[in-house]
Amino acid sequence: MNGVPTYTLCEAEKQGHAKFLWAVGDGTTVRLRLTMRNLRHYPVAIVVEPGTTFTPRDRIFQEMAVIRPTLVHLKPFETRAIWVNTACLQAGRRAPAMPTEEQIGRRRESLRAQVAAYLRQQGLEAHIEDFVEEHDDGLRARLHDLERIGQALGYTSMRIREIYDELEDMRHREPATVHMGYVLAPVSTERAKWLHCITRTIEQMDTDIARISYLAEQPVANLIRQYGRKSVILELTQRGNTLIGFQAVQYLEHLDSGLAKNVFQQSGRRFQPGESFRLVEFDEYNDPEWRSNPRLNSIVAQYAIWAITDSYGVDECCQRIRRSGRDAALMGAGVCSVLYRAAQVASESGLEAGELERRIPLFAESKMRRILAKVQQRWR
Repeated sequence: MNGVPTYTLCEAEKQGHAKFLWAVGDGTTVRLRLTMRNLRHYPVAIVVEPGTTFTPRDRIFQEMAVIRPTLVHLKPFETRAIWVNTACLQAGRRAPAMPTEEQIGRRRESLRAQVAAYLRQQGLEAHIEDFVEEHDDGLRARLHDLERIGQALGYTSMRIREIYDELEDMRHREPATVHMGYVLAPVSTERAKWLHCITRTIEQMDTDIARISYLAEQPVANLIRQYGRKSVILELTQRGNTLIGFQAVQYLEHLDSGLAKNVFQQSGRRFQPGESFRLVEFDEYNDPEWRSNPRLNSIVAQYAIWAITDSYGVDECCQRIRRSGRDAALMGAGVCSVLYRAAQVASESGLEAGELERRIPLFAESKMRRILAKVQQRWR
């Protein structure tokens, strides 16, 4: 990759190229923010692969598994936080949450005391406010200002760098009382097989959604370039098509019908105009302007995984992640398509496809079909 060494996160950890520091969530099951550090004096690239699993030290929280790949480039000795798309593997446990303001305050106070004590030893305590600032949920040192102050005091470049590196190490030592305390962990072999079927299906469906989106956008490519995809879609779906015109209306209609016919055709639902588009999403954390391709809705992916890990159907899933009415029916339709295609992936992989096929009726629109499917599950 342009000459930059590239490793999976697990490889990087095992071989000492980079270190996973900690993970926090945002109160949902569909994303984690991972913080990692390059341990080398040269750039590296880290791929967080689908199926990468994170286990909490506190078992009241959910195990989390990555469902889409994420690539991060790290400069020499750089520490970065990135959001990855995940699903939880136990519906009944708590979702990982961001630290509270109180926890962040305690962490900063503790860190500031440690930093002050260290800088006192280095003869820099009086200058702490000049190059140490609040950042994210901790503190960080500004290298440029530290160099300026250190040079004025006659410190060598090597000593200044040592001070900066020690402050960075101090900043990234995980306080278990604040962070979720997630660690990288292997998933069980049996569960990994089914998780692979789901993530492989998500990859296929993402590819199909991107292709259909590209074709639908061609007649209105000038509008997309001028306003951006996000503005065009929001204008159509939220403001009544008043500013951008008839061409853009056609774009969304073509996209919606293309999804219904080519991606969610095994859903068991007759989609109304505007419905199938609600089964896709954009990466709001890493792509707030929707410049990348649309993808399968992460809630649909989560429901499909719960069908395997917890034997849940649409009713239980919607109780856990609150959905009701038309929204619940749409999510269920999306999961039917995922499970149908995942069964095909399982069959191609030499697994028993019936294990997945038996769960499809649990997400059907017919209440009677769901009741019969639950009875069948209990008798297995």
